[in-house]
Amino acid sequence: MVKIFKAAFRAFLSLGLCVALTGADYLGQKQIERSRNIMGTAFTITIFYSGGLSLERNSYLVDKAFETLESIANKMYGENETSVIWKINHAAPGETVVLDEDTFFVIRESLRLSKISDGAFDITDVPLRELWRTAKEKSEPPSQEAVQMALSKMGYIQVLLDPEAKTLALQKEGIRINVDDPARGYAADKALLQLKSQGVTSAMIKVGESTRWVGLAQEGRYWRFGIDHPRKIDEYAAVLQLDAERAASSAGDYEEFFIYKNNRYPLVINPKTGWPPISGVNPVAGVTVIAENIAFANLLSHLFFILGPEKGYEFIERHKEEGIDAVFIEENKTGQFLLSSSEGLHNGLTDINL
Repeated sequence: MVKIFKAAFRAFLSLGLCVALTGADYLGQKQIERSRNIMGTAFTITIFYSGGLSLERNSYLVDKAFETLESIANKMYGENETSVIWKINHAAPGETVVLDEDTFFVIRESLRLSKISDGAFDITDVPLRELWRTAKEKSEPPSQEAVQMALSKMGYIQVLLDPEAKTLALQKEGIRINVDDPARGYAADKALLQLKSQGVTSAMIKVGESTRWVGLAQEGRYWRFGIDHPRKIDEYAAVLQLDAERAASSAGDYEEFFIYKNNRYPLVINPKTGWPPISGVNPVAGVTVIAENIAFANLLSHLFFILGPEKGYEFIERHKEEGIDAVFIEENKTGQFLLSSSEGLHNGLTDINL
């Protein structure tokens, strides 16, 4: 099932997703690109065109897509005091909160992943996020006692979701939920599909380390995405070549992290242990996940970074109907790097820089 490529990276490598391989002059295409900061993250929408819709029409559609993004995302942004998530987190234990369709969907899918991952993903990990954010500010990991205290205030089983009434109640004092990442992905997915429904034939949206596209590159060509070497900005570990409308998302210890006693502590925390995969102990440098939409790809990239390749590939095998693929980069004890991918990407990885 897994394809392994030999590696020869001597410098520390981590994984990011870059979309720089498709430019404005690609096969004569024009492009419109706009960016806005929403939910504390940059969203970038790009439309590629050579005929059909005019520049003015495409510009208008991009503006309307951003309106959709902001409308959906702000309902679920935990720091927005008017959001549904804020209301949930400030309700009394057992108090039900009515959910809109978008928020219900995101929470339902997040809880589904919590269950099928046996808690390796948990939307109630707010105390851990806060604890490790403070640790990053101090550049020192928290005590085990502090970690245990945070874990005692978590548990996705304390989230009671009523699918018929579309209501939610937190059953235990101190439990809070965070759906910022899947909400960003869900909003991006909706905005991109809106563009497609309005006649856009080739476009992509990027939010953080996640990207999704609709249509094909001009003349039926593949979309080509470079998997970045973050220590050498102009170099790629590999190029991902895909011909379907899918999404890609990356996670690793190159995003938010701090160094303590020569080890890198990424702020991707295992909610079962309360600790992140630590460089020097954990061999995974990064992972990119391919899925049908950004929301799911984003959740899985963080989950797979925690699980590692063996359990990640097992997860893919158990859930073939989900259409998931992944690329892992691991560091061995000699400082070399190994790249592997799931079966669905065996013919999609090119220009491997190992």
